Amino acid sequence: MRLYFFSGLTTSCNTLKFDSLKLHNETSNHVTSNNITDESYWYYKNSVDGLWRRWDISVNSETNVAAWKMKWLNQEPKNILGVIVYLTSVRELPQLNISLLSLRQNLFKPRPIVIFHEGDFNNVNVQLALATTLGTNIPISFEHIRFPTKISIKSKIGDLRLGYNHMCKFFAIMLPYHPLISSTFTFYLRLDYHSYLLGPPLTYDLFDHMQINQFQYAFLMVSTDELKFVRELWVLFQEFLNDSCIKPSSAVKKTQITAATGLYSQAVVFNNFEVSNGSLWRNEPRIHAWLRKVDNAQGIYMYRWGDAPIRTLAVTQFLDDNQVVKFRDIGYFHRR
Repeated sequence: MRLYFFSGLTTSCNTLKFDSLKLHNETSNHVTSNNITDESYWYYKNSVDGLWRRWDISVNSETNVAAWKMKWLNQEPKNILGVIVYLTSVRELPQLNISLLSLRQNLFKPRPIVIFHEGDFNNVNVQLALATTLGTNIPISFEHIRFPTKISIKSKIGDLRLGYNHMCKFFAIMLPYHPLISSTFTFYLRLDYHSYLLGPPLTYDLFDHMQINQFQYAFLMVSTDELKFVRELWVLFQEFLNDSCIKPSSAVKKTQITAATGLYSQAVVFNNFEVSNGSLWRNEPRIHAWLRKVDNAQGIYMYRWGDAPIRTLAVTQFLDDNQVVKFRDIGYFHRR
């Protein structure tokens, strides 16, 4: 078994030019087409013009798409402060329907909802059924995306669970670079198809609360990841800090290192409910550099790194205490 100690920082390191860093496999501009020509890339499809665009994850990707046009059911969003996002499939429709109903019953004010999918929500009848579940006051839209089908990376922990790995990369790295977030909405609430608000109904709006208090990240619960699913991640994080001449923050020392042993605690934010400012992941240079490091290491596919530990390390290292909030008054249930 490999032990994960936090080694002392080296006296010599390479100061990174964070503002010039790019993420792995990015391109300088969007490739727009009616068809997908290279299945090794990520793509998203616009519901209005029907064109596929290669998914850029560069620092300035939000400048590549001006106003992102979308088809909304029920009604158009009244403002673009925040959006609720899911990544799911039709086979999870019964649980998703219950999750949406819980939002209708417990949100303080109607907020737009976007379902990311791989094409199985293109059925108009399915879309209308979900819109009906929400009632007429909550806008809902559907974003068709395409994951890479050609992956040359080999798993080091068993069979490659490509769908799960793609999901982890989607939430850990890709989502803030989709024009829904990069060019349209400021905050987003991530939920899973089996995430349920239990009540009582909220007495405030989550996105207004984030904006008024200048919070950048919010969560509900913490958990501990299994050691086998964070293999080599802590080593990579230490390497990143050392190479960047960055000292571990007090939050990292408190939450990510076990005091008695100095080992990695494997503590993670339970991010199947998280509210985040999308620009945080694109425009904070050190976070962008960390995501680049993770992406280049390919550990999401080799070791099944989850989005939770990747994001937890970023939040605890690079955000101040007054930028992060833990909600303590929201009834919530997530079925594994």
